[in-house]
Amino acid sequence: MTPEQIAAYLAQPLIADFVTLRADGSPHVAPVWYEYAEGKFLVFTSRKFQRVRNLERDDRAAVSVPTPGAPYAYVVAEGRAT
Repeated sequence: MTPEQIAAYLAQPLIADFVTLRADGSPHVAPVWYEYAEGKFLVFTSRKFQRVRNLERDDRAAVSVPTPGAPYAYVVAEGRAT
């Protein structure tokens, strides 16, 4: 996808798979609502969830947003959460 296609796709009301790391380094995956703006993901969550505790300890994260009708078409982002 082009950057414009990615932005248009991510502007849709979709659920993302949000990945954080547990204390033992294993991945923790959770479905989340998000907003995509200016090249960044804003993930909606509550401080009570494991993903927040994981990020407080290790800020590395990934987001995957698959297309509902074509499971092999998706947008992935990896980086550090703030």
